[in-house]
Amino acid sequence: MHGVSLYCRSLTASCAIILFTISAHGVLRHFPSVDEVAHLPAGVSHWRFERFDLYRVNPPLVRMVAAIPAYVTGAEFDWAKYSITVGQRPEFDIGIQKLKESKLALHADYVMPRLFCCVFSIIGLTVASVWTARTLGCGSGCVFCIFWTFSPDILAHSQTIVPDISAMTFGVCASFMFWRFSLMPTLTCALVAGLFLGVALLTKHTWITGIATFPFAICLLTVFRFSGCTSGKTLPYGGNLIASITTALLVLNAGYLFEGSGTDLRNYDFCSEAMGGPIHNGFGHNNRFRNTVLGRVPIPLPKNYVLGIDYLKYEVEQKKWSFLLGEWRYGSWWYYYIVTTLVKTPLATLIGAAMGLVYVIHRWRKGTLPLEVKTMLICIAVPAITCFASVSYQGGFNHHHRYVMMINPLMFVLVAALALPDNGRISKLRIGLVSSLTVGMLWATFSVAPHYLSFFNSLAGGPSNGWKVLGFSNIDWGQDLLFVDKWIKDHPECRPLAFELDYFGMNGELFEMEKRSPVKLKAKTLSKETLAAISTPKSAAIITDGALLVEGVDGAKANNGGPVYYLISVKHLYNLPDHSGLQYLQQLTPVDRIAYSFHVYKIEDEDALKRLASSE
Repeated sequence: MHGVSLYCRSLTASCAIILFTISAHGVLRHFPSVDEVAHLPAGVSHWRFERFDLYRVNPPLVRMVAAIPAYVTGAEFDWAKYSITVGQRPEFDIGIQKLKESKLALHADYVMPRLFCCVFSIIGLTVASVWTARTLGCGSGCVFCIFWTFSPDILAHSQTIVPDISAMTFGVCASFMFWRFSLMPTLTCALVAGLFLGVALLTKHTWITGIATFPFAICLLTVFRFSGCTSGKTLPYGGNLIASITTALLVLNAGYLFEGSGTDLRNYDFCSEAMGGPIHNGFGHNNRFRNTVLGRVPIPLPKNYVLGIDYLKYEVEQKKWSFLLGEWRYGSWWYYYIVTTLVKTPLATLIGAAMGLVYVIHRWRKGTLPLEVKTMLICIAVPAITCFASVSYQGGFNHHHRYVMMINPLMFVLVAALALPDNGRISKLRIGLVSSLTVGMLWATFSVAPHYLSFFNSLAGGPSNGWKVLGFSNIDWGQDLLFVDKWIKDHPECRPLAFELDYFGMNGELFEMEKRSPVKLKAKTLSKETLAAISTPKSAAIITDGALLVEGVDGAKANNGGPVYYLISVKHLYNLPDHSGLQYLQQLTPVDRIAYSFHVYKIEDEDALKRLASSE
């Protein structure tokens, strides 16, 4: 096991400062994302009412941390919309009401809460970098540190109050503690590992898999004799693992103030078919276990934690529209998150991880891979891959790459493995390779700054073409609305302005402007005549029989009111099947782009589109 040099510690500290600085800059420039609008009032409600009904689909830790400054300063929300009804999402009603009252001024309410959450990515950076340095060497620790700090995924989400970064962070912390336990299987190490697993459970439901995967990883290490030697008086492995999982469950229940902990299964009202039975939906509730032997079993979990799992299952059963590679599907693709990882990760990171995996396997087979490295890889890979697979398996819908961010630390470790010393030295070839990969990753990240959420690598055609590959929070999550506001103020000549923003149905009214919608068509392509009518400037128009006509367009009357500008979220540039939409705009060249999430189109004759829409 290596020590951690002063140089490595200094680099980690410097990267922590850089990570916080970039994240804080993003907090000031980006508007609260769709989910954040609901997360903050839910967090305030936990402090104010000591209840966990709101946003039960996620555990409360992150939003409670975010809500500290809001609660202390007396932030007010419309609590009349508070509801404990199973299968409903009142946190969004409360958040949207606040948004309608504040409009863009809402951004100021989220600055301090989001800054509080920046600490989660720094914790993950520190723990994981030190762990890598101690295990693989200081060179590898430095590589890991840089790849974590400048990952577009991490930079994008570390400035928000959604739980994905914290889930990744505390998943890594739990992996580190179970790794220590594998080398020193004492009761103390087991309890500390359980503590961090409990914290991970309080960040995201995905880590419920950790209750099984971390013990499984330890069993693998034991079976293949990768575990360390015990010292002193310890309980057997099995007893210590039981103590560890028990501690994790206690931490989870304590995080919910033991709200409903130990409730018999029969006393729940469920909305999913899996748990509620045939009478199910968001408003009708049932419990398939009510009259069974299992119904008498007390559940060692907080009640709202269980109800959150139930609602997530309900959403999967109901299915939603999903978008991938230019195609809409009512449901999901099993390979969706593989694709998102391939296009949302810098190519340098992907290439480095692939080469690192080959190098690790080569040294493992040769028998030259140190014991600590083997145990680290197993302790970090088994839980991360299981989480990735469980999210992919859920089906129902695919929307957000952020759901599988836990795979990032494993990729960073594999890249860092390329700097693993062999017989005390690192070849010049590997030094040059790691240096090139680092430069490539940094270039890719900064080329998209500060719009890290919209990052796409060259496999997807870059961020400008990302909308052709993925939608939802992968490119536009409302984060660029302040840039839209600036564009509107800087371009007063672009009026009238029609909007399709996809932000809680708020469009022009969000900017104190007329609410005007673009024309939607089922037609995905336009005829040459219509295309000429809507894209030909008035300067090319001629007078025929006293009517203003566009040259070359038979009978197409020009818009005497002048051009209309469409400000469109790129997520709307593909029609849902058999729905009217804006896919026809793909035939037009935008007159401007805002960040990577909005296009601006100039429509010379909107009447031509309206006539076409009325004839469909």
